[in-house]
Amino acid sequence: MGSSPAAPTRQPLATTEEVAAYLQLEIGTLDQWAWQGIGPRYTKAGRRRRYRWEDVDDWLRSRSSDGEQSAESRPVVA
Repeated sequence: MGSSPAAPTRQPLATTEEVAAYLQLEIGTLDQWAWQGIGPRYTKAGRRRRYRWEDVDDWLRSRSSDGEQSAESRPVVA
C-alpha cells in the first residue's frame, strides 16, 4: 500500500470528519461503516465517535486484498 496522507493535527483522538478526510471518504461512508460494524475501531465521547489514530492505521493495515476484515477491526463502543 502507498503512503497515506498525513492528518492535519494528529491529536490522540480524531473526529469523524478528520478520519474521513484522512481515508479520502465521504463522512456518510464512515458513518455507515460504523453502523454496520465494519470500519475502524472507535470510542464514544458523549454522542460523538472519536477515533484513535493508531486504530485507524491498524484498520488500514488489517484490510486484505479480497475485502475481508479480521474481528479485531470491528468498532468497539466504550
